[in-house]
Amino acid sequence: MLTQEQKKLILQKILNEPKVPSYLKRGLGHVMFPLLVNEVNTLLSGALPPQIQTLINSASDGLTPEEISHLSQALIGYATEKIKSPILQTVMPIVLPLIVNVIIDALEHGKTITA
Repeated sequence: MLTQEQKKLILQKILNEPKVPSYLKRGLGHVMFPLLVNEVNTLLSGALPPQIQTLINSASDGLTPEEISHLSQALIGYATEKIKSPILQTVMPIVLPLIVNVIIDALEHGKTITA
């Protein structure tokens, strides 16, 4: 679903996010964050309908604010339910909303996942 470039962009946004504690950005964060981005990408690739996956990379269409709000909550809930790794669960409450927000922002009309 996400390209390598998009994954790198999401990872960079996580590392630049002031809400993410600095101790997570160092050391293990450089291992856990890419792992979590890949895990969420894999989960969503199998869970999202093809038309939603297409919207993520298409600036021409988009979802309404109501649809975006509902999808954001659903994606966070789905990923939280499916990711069972104890290591990833330690950073999920902090990082998962950031990952989902980048994806959700791309679903707004006229936007894509870009720098």
